[in-house]
Amino acid sequence: MQDTSHNQNLTSGKPFHPSRGGVFLPPAFRPEVHRPGSAQPEQGQPFLELQDVSVRRGGRRLLTGLTLTLAGGDSLRVLGPNGVGKSSFLRCVAGLCPPESGLRRCRVQVGWLGHANALKPALSVEDNLRFPCALGGQKLSAIAQSLQQVGLGEMTHQPVRLLSAGQKRRAALAGLLLTRAPLWLLDEPATGLDAQSVALLGTLMQAHLTQGGALVTTSHVPLPLPPGRVLTLSAPATTEPVGPRAPGEKNPVKQATDWSAWNAPT
Repeated sequence: MQDTSHNQNLTSGKPFHPSRGGVFLPPAFRPEVHRPGSAQPEQGQPFLELQDVSVRRGGRRLLTGLTLTLAGGDSLRVLGPNGVGKSSFLRCVAGLCPPESGLRRCRVQVGWLGHANALKPALSVEDNLRFPCALGGQKLSAIAQSLQQVGLGEMTHQPVRLLSAGQKRRAALAGLLLTRAPLWLLDEPATGLDAQSVALLGTLMQAHLTQGGALVTTSHVPLPLPPGRVLTLSAPATTEPVGPRAPGEKNPVKQATDWSAWNAPT
């Protein structure tokens, strides 16, 4: 019989049962366990290194021969049309999918904000943020502070299902702040945000860079960020899926990455 004595539903405090839904936090990530923040790399070492990385997804090669480094204070905007591989690139950087070839080395904790907000509708805003709070090694009192930063100070106990799309996005941003991750990966972070909230997003991103963090963003709308490095991805020269190659067979997909807008570090 499975021992569920340590599994707690965050809203009721009752034992968690998978058939009833709810949230399960493994012992190492329970809210009362505070882990230390992510250590910074040694002086002079970048947060992230990619060396000759190629990415394949769904049988199609999206990126070929990508090499870059990101250090504290760096920002990188990834641009390109839908389906070109921007999200797949972020997933590779995050370590969610391995590169087909090449080397990925990340020396810091990564904070991820994807298309989905990763919020459970039935839970309150506060309960949803307990997990990122634990990941950041912070006390639960930090949740209220993070919500104040994104303009949701009065929504602490509100069920997420009652929030607007923009409010849900800001709640997800509060979770990102709580992780204290040095490297932010933001996939269309302005989705659902009005002009005022986009300006707030810009303020948070700028503060993160000023404090020594780094970030990688994708966005179809302009983001209020100072000039930084830009990577523009273009569609592959062929739309035919790429299957496994025989030994010695040349890559049938032409260069899938347009480096014309890539601002190399000086």
